[in-house]
Amino acid sequence: MDYTPQHPQPFTLAEAICFDAPVIMEGNSDSFSESRLLDFKHSAEINRLENSLKKLRETQEYLQSYLETTLDAEIARDFEENKVVM
Repeated sequence: MDYTPQHPQPFTLAEAICFDAPVIMEGNSDSFSESRLLDFKHSAEINRLENSLKKLRETQEYLQSYLETTLDAEIARDFEENKVVM
């Protein structure tokens, strides 16, 4: 069975196979030139890092409230290490 697209495609199947999952999920049907693909990859990485920071901030809030009621040296150390990471 052969498939012949009825409309122009923004990329070939060979190119699509090489896409990272975030690129596929966040891409659109605009032109998928090499520079555009690089932009999508950067955008996906930025989104991943922003999500990681969001989760880290949420964890920090939880740890801070825990540390206000409990003296735990290990949790306090982790809290401080997270500040450096952020």
